[in-house]
Amino acid sequence: MSNQTVSTAKKLDRQYHANRALPRTVLNNAGGAPSAAREDFMAFADQRIPRTAKVFLQCTPTCGGMEQWVTWRLLPRVFVDRPQDAQWILMYNAVPKDVGLDSTSPGLVGFDKRLYVAPAPR
Repeated sequence: MSNQTVSTAKKLDRQYHANRALPRTVLNNAGGAPSAAREDFMAFADQRIPRTAKVFLQCTPTCGGMEQWVTWRLLPRVFVDRPQDAQWILMYNAVPKDVGLDSTSPGLVGFDKRLYVAPAPR
């Protein structure tokens, strides 16, 4: 076994033990860091959108790949391709008018600028 192999094994062992000491919530949410996801907003949405809901994700103009993290982070919710198929709408870098809602839409809750959740209109 080479010195490099031993060094790499020791490094991985140190990382493993450091990660084991982290709280489970930190580990679960670490995947969003590379996409610059707003974990505080994801936690907010997770608390408000029922786990069995069908959700439409609106990013304006696009999610830029972040939709993969958002949909994984909010599992087991099912994400749909059209707002009319959804029970809830998650607006990430979007405003209510992007999905045909206005500021008086029932149940619309803003978290921060361009971050909202709302029941889908029926």
